[in-house]
Amino acid sequence: MKIQICLLTLFSTYFHSAFSHAASTGPHYIETVKAQWTGTYVKLKDFVNSDTSVQCEGSTFYFTSSTANYETRTSFLLAAFMAGKPVNITYYDCSSSSPHIEVGSVLLSQE
Repeated sequence: MKIQICLLTLFSTYFHSAFSHAASTGPHYIETVKAQWTGTYVKLKDFVNSDTSVQCEGSTFYFTSSTANYETRTSFLLAAFMAGKPVNITYYDCSSSSPHIEVGSVLLSQE
């Protein structure tokens, strides 16, 4: 029982710290979307990552094809791009395998 409580505490602490430092792009238009079998890359117009809690080398957003709801997220981004609507992306971390920013969520914005 003590091990279970200890593991629960560790997981709670990890998830709280991982998600307590979310950053947001604010509304930006999509410059490019590259969807491929390994994942989707998104570049926003005039976006500069100035958030001090999430410092990544690049300014391109990425999520892998194994990400939950990969097809839905990609479709959502493509729809916003084709409609010329800005999106607001939240992000929590940098990709461990590349200099890209990992997408947390996408909000279609009225601007």
